[in-house]
Amino acid sequence: MLVGGGVFLHCWLIRKAGVEEIRACMEKALFHNDFDFSREHPKNLDSQKRAEKLELFTYVCPACREFESLVSRENQMKCSCCGWTLYVDENGRFSRDEALPFSHDLVRWGRWQHSVAEDFICRKLAEPAKGGHLLLHRKEVSLFTGEGLSPLKLLSSGELRLYSDRLEFGNARKTAHAFFWASMEGLSLFKRQKLEFYYEKTLYRFHFTRPGDSAWIWQEFMELLMLHRKKGTVQSGNADTGRNK
Repeated sequence: MLVGGGVFLHCWLIRKAGVEEIRACMEKALFHNDFDFSREHPKNLDSQKRAEKLELFTYVCPACREFESLVSRENQMKCSCCGWTLYVDENGRFSRDEALPFSHDLVRWGRWQHSVAEDFICRKLAEPAKGGHLLLHRKEVSLFTGEGLSPLKLLSSGELRLYSDRLEFGNARKTAHAFFWASMEGLSLFKRQKLEFYYEKTLYRFHFTRPGDSAWIWQEFMELLMLHRKKGTVQSGNADTGRNK
C-alpha cells in the first residue's frame, strides 16, 4: 500500500500481522495535523472572521473548565464565564498561553477536553440520582427521521436532554421520545451541528439550529456513556419505556 509515493504496508506484513498491528500502521501513515502543516507552511488568511465557529469543536474553556462557555466573534474567542480570550492571527495560529500549553493546538485541545468530559461523567455516575443525571440540555433542536432510502422528514422541534442512561426529546411539559443506549447504534456527527443515530432500525437526526450550538459535545458525552454502559457503570433503561411511539 502506498501513501505519498512511499510504501507503508508491505504484503509480508499483511500476511503475518494481526488486525491491530495493520490498523496502527495505517493510522500512522494517514495521520495529518493541520496545525503542524500551517506552522511549517504559513499562509495569510484574508479574513476578519478567523475565529468564528471554533466553539463548534472547543466545548471546554481551558482556563475555568466550564462547558459550552466559549463564544467566537471575528478573530477572537472568549469565555462568557471567566473572560479568557483566544486570538487567531493572520496565519491561522492561536495566541499562546504559557499556563495552558495545549490551547494553541486543536488536536491537543481535543484530547484534553475529552479527558475533562470523562472526569465529569465519572463524577456524575458516582453520585446517586433518581431518574438519572441531567448532563446536557439544549433548546431549539429539530428532529428529522426516516427509514431506508427515503428522504428524512421533520418530525418536530423541541428540547434535547441528555441523561446518564438515555437521551430525551420533547418540550418542557412532555417527553415525546426517549432513546436508551442498548438500542442505539451508528452514532455519528454530520456537518458539526447535526447528530444522528439508528434506534430500532430507524434513523434519527437532530439539527442544532442556533449558530453557536455544537453537536460535538453531545457525541462525545454519548460515546463515553455508552462505553460506561458496556463496563456496567451505567444502568440500562427499560426497553419498553424506551420505545418511541
